[in-house]
Amino acid sequence: MQTLAAPAGGSVRRPLVCSHRTNLVRTARTACAAPGGRGAVDADRNPFEYVRPLRPEDVTGRDALVDRLVGAVRARHIVAVAGPRRFGKTSILGRVAQIAEQVDAVDVVTVDCFGLASLGEFAVRLETAMSGLRGPARRLASRLLAPSELGLSITPGVGFKVRFGQRDAPDASAVLHALLDTLVAVSEQRGGLLLVLDEFQDVARVEHLDAVLRTHLQHAREVAVLFAGSRPSLMRALFEDRTRPFYAQAEIIEVERFDVDTAAGIVEDGFAATGDDAGPGGEIVAHATEGHPQRLMLVAHLMWELVDPGGAADAEVAGAALEAAHARTEAEHRATVDGLDRTHRDTLRAVAGYGSPYARAAERTLGLARSSVQGAVGALTADALLERTSDGAWRVVDPLLAHWLRATLPPPGGVRTSRR
Repeated sequence: MQTLAAPAGGSVRRPLVCSHRTNLVRTARTACAAPGGRGAVDADRNPFEYVRPLRPEDVTGRDALVDRLVGAVRARHIVAVAGPRRFGKTSILGRVAQIAEQVDAVDVVTVDCFGLASLGEFAVRLETAMSGLRGPARRLASRLLAPSELGLSITPGVGFKVRFGQRDAPDASAVLHALLDTLVAVSEQRGGLLLVLDEFQDVARVEHLDAVLRTHLQHAREVAVLFAGSRPSLMRALFEDRTRPFYAQAEIIEVERFDVDTAAGIVEDGFAATGDDAGPGGEIVAHATEGHPQRLMLVAHLMWELVDPGGAADAEVAGAALEAAHARTEAEHRATVDGLDRTHRDTLRAVAGYGSPYARAAERTLGLARSSVQGAVGALTADALLERTSDGAWRVVDPLLAHWLRATLPPPGGVRTSRR
């Protein structure tokens, strides 16, 4: 018998008895045809996308958040959207951008700031992103940039993006100011523009970049800005730290997990869309993945592969899909843990096993001293590996990582739950 652990201090554990699990797990791992599964020909029909961002029209379970962000865009507000990696931020932003373009006729420019290294690199990414402007907005931007002596262009293959790093390249700061001036001018002449800056927390690594952005955006009345970041604590610091240029300049909205009912509904609707039945599997997977958006889609994807066309998922199939998901993510978990020092690793183990980094059992069995744990908790929270729930409990953000820690690196003396 396998027991699926719920969050520490959370809901009930669900026992799954599976007499043919080995074969089912093998089917899920290989995605090959087998009794109780589908052939490769059905792979493109799988309704659960877990690798790439969802198509805007496929975003589900986020209506209230999308409506809130659409309202902010229509009011030309500045909003910071924060949530751990794989919580669906990019998909949500894509849906908001689609509504802005198709319903409200607002031009959209999206810049990915992930791994940003310099102000010049941001200028390259912004110039490239502006090449996505369409029709009148594109022609207007090209006309506004034409007189510049900096040689800027939103045409692919020319402009600062191909000269950056060369000896005769113009000053990156001057280029960025010119591009932002153009963006604001387009918004004013066109009656509105949405600027999306994804993975914005990486802007903090580039000196003065957020100050330059604020200079142009704080008075741009026709520009709505959506900042998005996958390290919530760093995102909050960018907008709540008095020393940062964007202090108190944006409303901060956090992307939450799905509640159990919403998560189960997403699984059930996905199965129904292909003429199948999630059965009790939808609720089982919703509980086991703790509402984590990407982990929910991964396990649902594997569960769908195990069900005969037109069939239903039962507890046995749900358990096999979960075991296959654990096998598929094991290398990822090892890489995550291998990148941590001992104190950080054991702090994660304490939360996964005892429910709190400050549990007395963790201090006794893992040798965790409170003085060292405090620093580890801060770092792990900043890296979005650990989080504090609304009721004050500690939780490993990724439920599959928490399961792996309990199974592979269990605390001495067994797994317990505690909030002390």
